[in-house]
Amino acid sequence: MMKGKTEILLTDVHTGKTEKILEHNMMTNALNDIFRQEGYMRNAATMFGENFQPLYAKMLGGILLFDKPLEENAANYFAPVGANLTACGVYGVKNTTGDTLRGDYNSDESYLDTRTKTMKYVYDFPTSKGNGTIASVCLTSANGGYSSYGAETNGGTGQTAAHFLETGASRTFASISGEYAFAVDYQNDVIYTFTPSIVSSQLQSVTIRKRRAHLKTLPVTYSAFAAGEVLESKIVQLSSISSSYVWNYDTTANTLYFITNNGYSEIQNGREFYIAAIPIGTMIARTYNITNRTGVSLSYSTGGVYGGYLYIGGYSSNQKNYKINLESDTDYAQLSGVNTTLDFNRCCFWNHGRIFANCGGLNSRNYRLAAVDPATNEAKYTQNYLYDSKGNTKKWVAVTGSNVAFAVMNDGSGFLVPCNYLATINNLSSAVTKTETQTMKVIYTITEV
Repeated sequence: MMKGKTEILLTDVHTGKTEKILEHNMMTNALNDIFRQEGYMRNAATMFGENFQPLYAKMLGGILLFDKPLEENAANYFAPVGANLTACGVYGVKNTTGDTLRGDYNSDESYLDTRTKTMKYVYDFPTSKGNGTIASVCLTSANGGYSSYGAETNGGTGQTAAHFLETGASRTFASISGEYAFAVDYQNDVIYTFTPSIVSSQLQSVTIRKRRAHLKTLPVTYSAFAAGEVLESKIVQLSSISSSYVWNYDTTANTLYFITNNGYSEIQNGREFYIAAIPIGTMIARTYNITNRTGVSLSYSTGGVYGGYLYIGGYSSNQKNYKINLESDTDYAQLSGVNTTLDFNRCCFWNHGRIFANCGGLNSRNYRLAAVDPATNEAKYTQNYLYDSKGNTKKWVAVTGSNVAFAVMNDGSGFLVPCNYLATINNLSSAVTKTETQTMKVIYTITEV
């Protein structure tokens, strides 16, 4: 068991007066779930690797300060949409970028005391950093401390972090004899796959299978690395979907989507295109005929459906991004906040109300993320990246029924743990506001008892 406390010192640079705030935290179940799931479903040795050890530096080595109090629920591991990041910090790292959220780790005042099992993290924020309302302070992973919930300004790329904790080799169920995994239900120990049937350049149907995943069970009569038994199978007929399509699965609707433009990469203004939706509960397909009314060309390959809207990026030199209501294509909006085309298909996922989308590669293996708030249609840059060690295009496969180990890669590279989980939650009794006339010191102390 761990206990923790937060001290916030706000000092006026003109008067020298210091305001002190002291609060005690609660632990969430995030770390317990990460270890339990990864140790059992994967290779326990991974948890002793450099991505996770030492725990105080890697798993608890980031700090996040939010402008609203968070629900004090041990089962909630992520800040919901609407809670914005005011400040952040990373263990052992000083901020040398233009990021106005991230402060400096104070190595002189921070310390680890193994005798008392205590770690003291100290972060300093000058007058230009971390300004705004502070209502909650949380510990996260070191990678999560890099503005992982999005920043109002582009802090540049001088210091960055991967968005996920990589977890080592996975079982081969992610691609089984032409089947494509699109969802894993951890609680019920099953995986969902689809197999496309192409006839005369059309996606005529898909066969959806529900297989035993063996994430919580180990078979005796055959290898756990082999494909699990088929529990259910159904052929779903489609219409108007060409063999050139992209697909995504939306956990919020439990629905698999196929998007096509009949072989054309560019969706010109006024052109009609098609989206097939297959709700996993009913397995009855519906086709949406969508007309591009945005006034600009769109790139169908960047499209993904989340929460009843198609999110899609501009084509070629058009760097704008849009959302289009599936039920009424006259209901559309342009996303604000970023000046680059977002990819809502490759390397894109939904996390507690936010969409994290790829906003361009640094090279063939690094992809920067943007955090999109569907309620405000605003996108914010993060200082986090997806890293592809193989140099291949990824498709993240959603996991339902689990807060932490929620994504796998369909090339079988392993499970992914989002780096911006909340290991602790420390709501202030009353919110405070840091201004440009104040410096701030945040001291977070945890003790194993």
